[in-house]
Amino acid sequence: EAFFSMHRQACTAPCRALRSGAILRQSPICKVCRGGVRADCGVGKVLRLRMPFPSSPRQPDGQRRTMGTTPHAGRSADDEVLSDEALRGCKQAHVLKRKFMERWTMQDPVHGTIWLPAILSSILDTYQFERMNSIVQLGSTTRVYRGATHTRAAHSIGTAYLSLELTMHLLEVQPELYEEPFNLTYRDVVCVAIAGLCHDMGHPMFSHMFEAYVQKVASRTMLAQHPPGYEATPEGVAAVKKYTEWTHEQASVDMFRHMLRVNPGVRWGLMEFGLREEDFVFIEELMSPPEGMGLLFEKQGAEWPCRGRPHTHAFLYEIVSNWRSGADVDKFDYFSRDAFYLGLKSTVDVRLYIQSLRVIRDTRSTVATTNKEKALFTLSPDEKQLDTLRMDAAQTRVNLYRKAYKHKTSVKFDYHMSRVLELMEPHLKIPGEGGRMVTMSQAAVESDMEAFQYLDDSIIRQMLRTPLPELKPAQEEYHRRFSRREIAIFVGEIEVDAPVKVAAVGAELVRGYNARR
Repeated sequence: EAFFSMHRQACTAPCRALRSGAILRQSPICKVCRGGVRADCGVGKVLRLRMPFPSSPRQPDGQRRTMGTTPHAGRSADDEVLSDEALRGCKQAHVLKRKFMERWTMQDPVHGTIWLPAILSSILDTYQFERMNSIVQLGSTTRVYRGATHTRAAHSIGTAYLSLELTMHLLEVQPELYEEPFNLTYRDVVCVAIAGLCHDMGHPMFSHMFEAYVQKVASRTMLAQHPPGYEATPEGVAAVKKYTEWTHEQASVDMFRHMLRVNPGVRWGLMEFGLREEDFVFIEELMSPPEGMGLLFEKQGAEWPCRGRPHTHAFLYEIVSNWRSGADVDKFDYFSRDAFYLGLKSTVDVRLYIQSLRVIRDTRSTVATTNKEKALFTLSPDEKQLDTLRMDAAQTRVNLYRKAYKHKTSVKFDYHMSRVLELMEPHLKIPGEGGRMVTMSQAAVESDMEAFQYLDDSIIRQMLRTPLPELKPAQEEYHRRFSRREIAIFVGEIEVDAPVKVAAVGAELVRGYNARR
């Protein structure tokens, strides 16, 4: 007997080989295809084709003898003939891999030539993803660093590529991930890539500035429309909480659901590829990990909070949005991309980081199972490179925050843009679900994705072109601060120990500044 070691024979014509009476045997994963002949329909075994040697001489009794066996044998005690269910599973696994290897490539200025599974191009062609081409990654920082005009769409594609590279790397260096208790498949790989592609889909205009605007300014404006003491009532507390706890991560999950709902062809294509309903839940959890993940640190034997995948897949939840340490492909892409377009030096070696990662058991975090507590699996770099990677990432992060993200002029422009949005908010309504007209902040906090999807950087140009007298103050404020660049200046700082009236403190600072002049 001889094993088919040729990857091409095993992966391109499995049906012909199986129908001819192939015998399968439990064995280590194929060194070439890394599990390419795995049955993925509940069989749960890594299999390798085993066939009679084609050139075996015929025996006198007319039977073809196999190498290393006695006549009429051909099978050993540990062999098994595939059932119809296993045959269908092998076929599904091969079809899934063939679809996965259909690639869409592009040239990226940061990572070079990158690729994604072709099935993801259906997401790229939706308006919900296309809107990110109109959202600048760095917001107001582009008015300080004029060349930093890259978009959220480019960052999302880069994140999807890095998540794909990281997952494929783990499967290559640790082929045991194909086996129990992990049983990873190409469905898992595609889900991680989709989560990386859609993780910023709910980002509003002007980067993180609008998020701060909703939490601080819009919430204050909402309270001003109600009688005094409203914030102390149960209804007021719930209303304020909707504003102060709104985040773009949850908006990304809502936008992902909205995209699948209004683009049924995308959902159908993904399910035709092989995804199932639980995979869409898994993608949402990868984008925004459940709040209960934090309990895994605080309490031993806590309940596993995710529904998309079991606790054995905990390390996959650290790739796009790392709930443990924050070191994920999202940050490593925008570290590299932002530094590239800002003209700053990045000391983060993304390739080295990916190549150094391994899946290990973390005994500090356990989950409760039916029989006993079991440790979770986590991602960890090589110990020799751990300190270097940490220092490089920390140095790059500090450099970007100090020179770009928290640049004094960028902070001023964020403040002025927040003021412009405050002036235009009551007078600029957007059609939402059911034709209802809502404001910008209402679209965000009420998760009205029909209206929220139109909140991108172009909304300012729409406001400037609208000849409404109610928008005149907002237009004048914009031209004053951004067109003529009459931005705020630093007049002084003061420390306070108790709540004070901001207007009174500001007036005092201005008087002191004028006196010094």
